[in-house]
Amino acid sequence: MALRLLSLVQLVHLAVAFEFDAGLTKELTAWFGQAWVDGMINEAKIDAHLSGVALCGYATSSAELALQKILQKHRAGGACADFPASLAQHAWRYRQEDLEKCLSGKSCQMACKDFPELVATLSCNGANLTGSPPEGHCRHQVESKIFHAPSGDAQAILRKIPLQWADGQETIEMVRTFWGLPYGEQPERFKAPVAKARWEGVKTSKERNNEHPVLCPDIPVLGHNKHVSEDCLQLHVYAPQRPAKLRPVFVFLIPGGFTGTNWFQGSWSLAWYEVRNEALFVSVGYRSGYLGHWAHEELAREAGDGAMGNYEAMDQRLALQWVQRNIETFGGDPGRVTLVGHSSGAFSVQFHLLSPASRGLFAHGILEGTALACSPFDLPGGRLELLRHFDEEAQLPRHRCRTGGLLTGAAP
Repeated sequence: MALRLLSLVQLVHLAVAFEFDAGLTKELTAWFGQAWVDGMINEAKIDAHLSGVALCGYATSSAELALQKILQKHRAGGACADFPASLAQHAWRYRQEDLEKCLSGKSCQMACKDFPELVATLSCNGANLTGSPPEGHCRHQVESKIFHAPSGDAQAILRKIPLQWADGQETIEMVRTFWGLPYGEQPERFKAPVAKARWEGVKTSKERNNEHPVLCPDIPVLGHNKHVSEDCLQLHVYAPQRPAKLRPVFVFLIPGGFTGTNWFQGSWSLAWYEVRNEALFVSVGYRSGYLGHWAHEELAREAGDGAMGNYEAMDQRLALQWVQRNIETFGGDPGRVTLVGHSSGAFSVQFHLLSPASRGLFAHGILEGTALACSPFDLPGGRLELLRHFDEEAQLPRHRCRTGGLLTGAAP
């Protein structure tokens, strides 16, 4: 099946690639309030984002149609004319025949379109319909299977991802999503990371209703962000549900200019790439900004080996070690791990390609968008000389600088 390639610009802006009808939004705001409308728009953006570029318009029109039905009943009045706000906020995710029955003014049940076994029960009390949404708001369901990894037991969230292929075919694929699996203990500031001890119980993502839970927070300036947790050495694993032999694994290091790892995640769904390429994808959270790169002579003396400012790379290496130990449990082949990075993530990939301490943790590297030897971060002569030294010692292939291009290579 031919792949449909998406540009990075399309991916970044996909979550805001639509607008609701202005009249509809105005009337909903008058009824439910601005905060409710903002939440509803966020729910719709999530669905449009997961639908992909080609199906984004369909996702938007489906949401508008369901909301128009609810408004029509509200205008008409009568018994149970007002729909529960918590359900209206994502009404398009239910079977529309069930929604229409509920809008007839009687007690009813609505099944989720993607997961019919998940049901919302509504009761008519004479004036209004009352009820609560099922867990996950019809976006996902928790899989019953338990995965017994060396680092601990985990349970996946199942999500259905709609895709449109180059030949025009549309498919719905089921994706296993493991959010927030810890690979390191809460790091001590400006210290090397420590591997996470085996966790107790079953780690499940059912409480993570945000489709793109942030890993490590963005901290551009010291002290300017009060809502920060440094206990963020976690990763997400996306895997096909279809049975198969061990699949290749892609570990993705996201961009961000070495300032943080959260700004890009709200627009990036690795589930698309997993189902398109029959592979596992891993997104890694690690310290960046000043927490990942602070360099000072006192820190070098404390470390004992003269190293300083390398905490981001250390976190990434610890995550790769976690992948080697655990990924086979989730259906991945530890011998076919490819490290992928975009922009500053590509710099990190090349660091690991050159670092003897990272050897054996991945088989290939892909650098998208930039390369270490053609960066505005280069110091005159110094870093290029360092690269020449590593090239000769590791016998790596020479590459020309290609701004905005794609470089690939095998790990030494």
